Amino acid sequence: MLGAPFAVTVDAAFQGFLGVAATRSVALLAWYDERGGRSSIRAARVDAMGTVLETTPLVIAEDPSGLVNALSFPAVATDGVGFVVVYSDGGDDTLRVSRVSAEGTVSASRIVRQGSGTASVTFGAGGFVVFSTDEDVNTSTFEVWSTRLGLDGAVVSPPTRIATGPGVRSFPDLAFDGSSFLAVWEDGQRTTRAVSQTDVRAITLDALGQPVGEAFDVAASGVDQAPVVAFDGEAFQVVWFSYSAALTTSVQRAVVSRQRAVRSTVRVSELPRVRQVLPRIAFTTGDRGVVGFEPGPSAQRLVFRTTATSRDPVTATPPMSTFAAPPNPFITPACSCSSSPAAALLGLMAFILGTRRSSK
Repeated sequence: MLGAPFAVTVDAAFQGFLGVAATRSVALLAWYDERGGRSSIRAARVDAMGTVLETTPLVIAEDPSGLVNALSFPAVATDGVGFVVVYSDGGDDTLRVSRVSAEGTVSASRIVRQGSGTASVTFGAGGFVVFSTDEDVNTSTFEVWSTRLGLDGAVVSPPTRIATGPGVRSFPDLAFDGSSFLAVWEDGQRTTRAVSQTDVRAITLDALGQPVGEAFDVAASGVDQAPVVAFDGEAFQVVWFSYSAALTTSVQRAVVSRQRAVRSTVRVSELPRVRQVLPRIAFTTGDRGVVGFEPGPSAQRLVFRTTATSRDPVTATPPMSTFAAPPNPFITPACSCSSSPAAALLGLMAFILGTRRSSK
């Protein structure tokens, strides 16, 4: 920590689902916001000294109808100069993008593709690739999509469907290694009427965001969820969480080579009867990384662990800090339900995603 925590924005209304990206001089934070009783996507710039540059947050998009959750799930990426913010618009069932300049000027939004859902966006090879998931209610299938954008956010080529079929597909993410992307997502293709199963799957995308080869499993225990990926300078590293027991989750990390070989799967953290969820991973230019993750509804600790690169897979463990977990309106109370933990999380995802929409 380089200083005390500071507020980027303060309001009595709910604010959450944060996305962030940074150039060498400024970071852009974007989030879902309900101030004024309206669903909106707002943003603020923070400079390298930790100064918030917007006294009033930038408005990326706002729903005039006042429908809560009409806009959601912002993702942010930078080309080193400006930023793009990708978000879901439930009002017209689209995935949209806005360009934000380094000076804080917000461009008019463009449609990435028809069909809302969740998305991740990454810069590479002179443009942006949006990797997203959606549900087609006409066929009751969950789909994975890739879309290439230019620097201004315009769609360069039509969206490409990467995967489809029964079972939930969600938590899309991707990283760029200098020539191609590795895209990962949570995949429920092995779900049956008797049991809900989720695995971590991946696929290579070329510089234009088109699939190369077939999708493959990074983890396939049936309780693997919410993957994210980063490139460490030599290989890709994927982290996710798994249910180890009914009330215990573990955070896992796997190294995926540029040749897409999965190796060095390591358990980053596991605490009895504690849910540790939604991990994130990033690397510095010094080839050192950090994994951070959130406490679930029954946890009372937030744990950060630094991780070495693929060349040295030892996991270092600094002391844990204790904090009082704040209430989260998007997490349902614990119950004595007989359903499996995986099924419970799928239910939570359905609640967050809201009304089922067609990808058209």
